[in-house]
Amino acid sequence: MEITFSRKSLSNAIGFLLIAAALFSGYYAWSQGLFDRWLDGETLQAQPVTDPVLKSLTSFYAPGADRVAWEEQVCSGMTEKGCQLFRALYANPIWDSAQGQTASVAFIEVAETLNDGSQIWKTNVTAGEASIPVYIHVTQNEEEQWLLNRVLFAQEAAQYENQ
Repeated sequence: MEITFSRKSLSNAIGFLLIAAALFSGYYAWSQGLFDRWLDGETLQAQPVTDPVLKSLTSFYAPGADRVAWEEQVCSGMTEKGCQLFRALYANPIWDSAQGQTASVAFIEVAETLNDGSQIWKTNVTAGEASIPVYIHVTQNEEEQWLLNRVLFAQEAAQYENQ
């Protein structure tokens, strides 16, 4: 018994299979979020106002009238080591230069997830007239809540700028 297919029916079947494979692949890529970065570009992602990282970072760039209260507000959304680093390196210069300034912070994206589960976040900080990208290192506490560990130095942040 010999089975024969016409050239037209064979090309139609192959075309149908290719279209089905392309549709399946596209749906799979879309469901995994692989197109998000291409389609959206760089967009600000909404984060809850109660997010301790963003509240802490906002306070970081906008010192209030009372220094002790300001430091406590910044440290409330930070890790213990992060708070110690903030007080040792950042508190004096920021307090002296940004007194009375207002700031707002928006989460943009997770730039990298590190081997220990911590992450590098790209945020956008608007302070006064300036709006700049700021990269921060965040870790989760026991309640799986993200906490600010530290703001990356310019040299560290440079590696994420061109990604």
